[in-house]
Amino acid sequence: IGKLNSIFRRIKGEISDAEGTETESYEVSTSKWYNPFSWGGSETRYTTYTTVRAGFIRNSLEDMRDDIENIIEVGAKKILQDWKKKLSKRVVKTLRESAGDDNLELDMINKSIKNVLSSIKYPEIEYNSSLPSNLRETGNLRGSSAERFIKNSKDYIDDLKHRIKDDISDYSKNLISSLKKINIGQDIFQKYEDDIKSLESDLQNQELAIEKYTKIIKLLKEVEI
Repeated sequence: IGKLNSIFRRIKGEISDAEGTETESYEVSTSKWYNPFSWGGSETRYTTYTTVRAGFIRNSLEDMRDDIENIIEVGAKKILQDWKKKLSKRVVKTLRESAGDDNLELDMINKSIKNVLSSIKYPEIEYNSSLPSNLRETGNLRGSSAERFIKNSKDYIDDLKHRIKDDISDYSKNLISSLKKINIGQDIFQKYEDDIKSLESDLQNQELAIEKYTKIIKLLKEVEI
């Protein structure tokens, strides 16, 4: 969360840096029809416009979105990796305390645990969609166009902040829901059983192959005699 808040502070600072003002002067007549001495007179007046470097902000928003997605992805992966490690240690510890090391094939059990955890479908959070059309401006904007672009940029940031909070909450709920649907113990030992059957099949095939080649060698020896 701290890194995300830092990104939002950075982007708001960049928006402020991209803002500016531009002043234009113009002449206004001061002639009064009722005062001949004022005829032909004028004065200079000034109007100040808001300006903004739209392309700079657009690039900043795209970079912000990529940074946010990367932070969330890395954070989610770390949480899952830590959870997997803790679960594996807990399962192995429980089995060792219950059955003892002599009665366990720890390599086989660890492999089964890894296979079960890899088969779980984990939720994802993505922010790789393109910016809304009202933020795809480029070049320097001024006046109402600049003010509207700045407002749209800030609204987009605020909406994204709320969306991230909701997405993180939904991610946690979906992850918990996915984990509740699996029976870790049953699935691990099912994998363990499948691996054992596969090994037994491989051993039987090896025994058949050895028997076959032994017969062939025997026949070859008889031919040589």
